[in-house]
Amino acid sequence: MRPKLYNQPLFEADSGYIFQVFNGWAICSAVFFFFISFSTDPLYKYGNAFEYLFLENGVIKSKVISNEDAFPVYDDSTYNYISFIEHWTDSETSTAHYIVYYPERVEVYQNENMVKSYANLSGLPICYSMLDKSAYPQFGDSMLLDLIPIVDEIETLLSKLDDSVDMLSMNPIGVSSGQRLTDKIPRDIVGATLNLEDGGSFSYCTGLLDSASIKILLDHLFQQLYAVAGIPASVIGQSNLANISEISLKLLFSSTSNICKKTIQSLREGFYKRFDYIRKLLEIQGVKFSDDEFDSLDMTFIENRPTDTSALLKDLETQRSMGALSLQSVIDISPYTNNVALEMQRISQEKAQEQANENSPVVNEEQSRVEL
Repeated sequence: MRPKLYNQPLFEADSGYIFQVFNGWAICSAVFFFFISFSTDPLYKYGNAFEYLFLENGVIKSKVISNEDAFPVYDDSTYNYISFIEHWTDSETSTAHYIVYYPERVEVYQNENMVKSYANLSGLPICYSMLDKSAYPQFGDSMLLDLIPIVDEIETLLSKLDDSVDMLSMNPIGVSSGQRLTDKIPRDIVGATLNLEDGGSFSYCTGLLDSASIKILLDHLFQQLYAVAGIPASVIGQSNLANISEISLKLLFSSTSNICKKTIQSLREGFYKRFDYIRKLLEIQGVKFSDDEFDSLDMTFIENRPTDTSALLKDLETQRSMGALSLQSVIDISPYTNNVALEMQRISQEKAQEQANENSPVVNEEQSRVEL
């Protein structure tokens, strides 16, 4: 049976995790980061991810469409994105389900019979695609396509190596030389024995593995695998991180950072379309924003890479003292900040309290005693 689609509200009035946007509106950050962690999985596996925003009972919701069910439709001549088809078949009832998305409406079919039609208030489903394109520029190319041949070669080599060790080393072949004697064996001997002529021998033969050549081949295959996947050598214990500088850390994680930047660019393009859809759905509910307010909305992605925090904080302090960096930028970049809006609010409250204390009248204790 087809699993139930996940519908997650984007706007919650009583959410515990919120951050401020659009002059008083709050977006649930848990939902925002939920989709990031959810969408990167199909992006890396298939090179594409698909999401549809809709309005239900006054709440904006998001539906992530599985790649195996997603069929975006493009014009043959201009390659414009004109419609989207979501299709799956129920394994129990063998009923074919189709959801056809048009820019102005959505039609639901069962076995080619339309059962429902409603207005499309947001637009066509958002298509997220990796920067590495496939044969068609509208679709991304999965990085797994570069890893599968290397993994297949490693598995083939390890399989042959396992068979060789099992057959030749762990199950040796017995070889005897000389003529076997058929005379009677003394009764005092206990156990199995061979009765060979004088000068005969018996031994077990094992195959000799060229372990050096096998190791060289495996090392090069794994090295190629880590290079294509962008895995730093320190993760798999191939280098020592003791007494390493910040520049060396950046070089060590350079390939990983490049893959991360490509993913960020793919997500950023999709999120800008998502913001446009959210703005359109909010305008239907009477919530409107000016172009300046909408353009001020942006997102920040943080790479989870080891950094020298002491050197980073020293650089931030130097730039702040030079007047080349604002306080909010320092809070944004600081690795110890979890909620930028909350920290800015607390700093404003602390400044207001200090200013109130400075403006309050100071009463001299001796003067108060004289007046008494």
